Amino acid sequence: VMALRQPPRFSTIVAIGVVGLLSLPFLPSGYVERMTALADLGGVDIGTDPSLRARETETAVSIAMFTDHPLTGVGYGNYLPRYLDYSRDLGSDLLRKPREAHNLYLETAAETGLPGLLALGTVFGGAFVALGRGRRVFRAMGDMSTDGIGHAVMVSIVGYLITSTFLHMAFARFIWLMIGVAFAFPSLAAAENRARDEGLVLA
Repeated sequence: VMALRQPPRFSTIVAIGVVGLLSLPFLPSGYVERMTALADLGGVDIGTDPSLRARETETAVSIAMFTDHPLTGVGYGNYLPRYLDYSRDLGSDLLRKPREAHNLYLETAAETGLPGLLALGTVFGGAFVALGRGRRVFRAMGDMSTDGIGHAVMVSIVGYLITSTFLHMAFARFIWLMIGVAFAFPSLAAAENRARDEGLVLA
């Protein structure tokens, strides 16, 4: 996402790829095997990896909860206490202990249904819209440095949204801070624009 602002040269991309390939033999023991195990998702071989099997069960439980209660979900914070009931019905519970969904979107759907997903999408979508509005003003003023800050905030939010497919609101205070900055960006840009106009008038 950072490369969208300043795309790297082709030679740089090739160099990064070569370094990545050369580093494979030096990766921690079992890392490559663990990554290739992702190809077994949904297959019978997934049973050989308890962690992947647990993640698959968590996903199936989330979908079952949402399917049973699409409009209301099972209630905010109720994924954990309801997990064992659903996993037992699915017959795929290996660890037999309450587990989180480890996925922001699936847990939101399971606990709060369609209204929760709509609210979540509105918050993050609004943050991107606000960043876009503020950045356009800064670019119009020729302030590419502050526009770059806005781009960095966008990258932070995108990165968090990607990791949220594996973890559920980990280090949540930081993403709310970034969202706050995003929503404040248009006001910051407008204030800066007014200050420059007043400076020009005084000059």
